[in-house]
Amino acid sequence: MAAGDDGRRKSWTAGDYILAALGGCVAATAMVIIVSVVFSPGRIIFSITHASHKKLADGAVNLRLAILANNTSHRAKVRFLSFSVVLINSSSSNGPYTMDAQVVDPTFPFPNATYLLEPTTMSITASVHLVAGDILSYFAGQRLESDSAGFTVVLRSQVRFWIGKARTKIFDLRVSCPGVKFVQDRHKSRAQPPVQCYG
Repeated sequence: MAAGDDGRRKSWTAGDYILAALGGCVAATAMVIIVSVVFSPGRIIFSITHASHKKLADGAVNLRLAILANNTSHRAKVRFLSFSVVLINSSSSNGPYTMDAQVVDPTFPFPNATYLLEPTTMSITASVHLVAGDILSYFAGQRLESDSAGFTVVLRSQVRFWIGKARTKIFDLRVSCPGVKFVQDRHKSRAQPPVQCYG
């Protein structure tokens, strides 16, 4: 009986080993592609599309800006878990004086079932209220003048991508948008072109 079993056994040839190795390589390549898609699913490009300021009767100033988030991926939708906007009275993100802006868009933060689909854009509105006096003077100073260097806007967010039914880890995003000039509200025609943000 043992002799019969040995007769039915087939020794592997060099070709069998080559085919097995090729199969392993294909499986490994497929796994690398899947991991790459899940952990590097896409890119979000941010820009400041509008920035203006309005002087109020009590001497205070309202700063208002519109942010465009562009999901450039053709395979992944993205969900924003958090989003914050910080103004820095400097031409770089290392300025000493900062002020948090309030995100005023009523559709943000999103409900659990709302996503930025692929590829599409989303507009987010934020504002800062500068009361008259030292805060306005020290923080804004001459930076509201048209010939000034403007402000640096820093955007921070946590996002998660979805590819089909698979979701990625949470990504922490931070980008800086330098040279943002807040023109007077009544001079919207003088608004600067969109400012690109870099991370």
